[in-house]
Amino acid sequence: MLNGRMDGNMKKALKIALGIFLIVLTVFYFRFGGKNSQAEASVAFKELETDDIYEELYVFATVSKDDEEKIETVWNDIITNFNMKSNNPIVSFDKDGVKQEERQTDNGKVFVDMTNTVHKDNYSIYVNINTSDNSLELQNSITDLEKILNAQNLKYEVTLSIKGTKLGKLNKDEIFNIKELLMTKCNANLVSEFDEDGIYSCTAFSKDMGRFVRIGGKKVNLNIAVRYSDTDDKTYIYLATPVIRTEV
Repeated sequence: MLNGRMDGNMKKALKIALGIFLIVLTVFYFRFGGKNSQAEASVAFKELETDDIYEELYVFATVSKDDEEKIETVWNDIITNFNMKSNNPIVSFDKDGVKQEERQTDNGKVFVDMTNTVHKDNYSIYVNINTSDNSLELQNSITDLEKILNAQNLKYEVTLSIKGTKLGKLNKDEIFNIKELLMTKCNANLVSEFDEDGIYSCTAFSKDMGRFVRIGGKKVNLNIAVRYSDTDDKTYIYLATPVIRTEV
């Protein structure tokens, strides 16, 4: 997602994102009655009227070694859901003594990548779904993905990540207005925020949203980040629910 050579700000953003990612690997989202958080967040983001919108879905789940066949079932059901025509061969490799398997497939509109890693008595499954067709709204696939995962009785988290850009560098008031618009539309309250070296990031919680994770003991289901890149003179705006799982 990065454009050009990473400067100091971008490296710091990457470290922040990776830190969040490592924390979230240890937690899964909780579900309770309410609206579809991904759909609500997507509608809110579109009101920013960014120059473009790019969506990604991330699925993280664990499977017991005794239920290894569920990995194959989940993979086949996911590629069937996205009308994939082919299943590329599995690529197996060892990295730092950890066995990993990776599968990829692409139908020209949707790209699906799945990696499963052996960890103690479980397999950790990580699926990335993204699209090159902006007319496809991936948040509409959340329900189908959850049905696939629930059918196998897996413990999982599904994350929607949305990115857009605005030309030029936004000032603090403009960034504040973006945060306020997204939080107001999602009826969310601020949990934490970070603003340093041209990078703004905050987490929030909305009772109206049906999913959340706990970070530092606090409920979170909305994550906003804003970063300026002088390489292409664009401000990148990110929104994720429940939290950002990729570098910004």
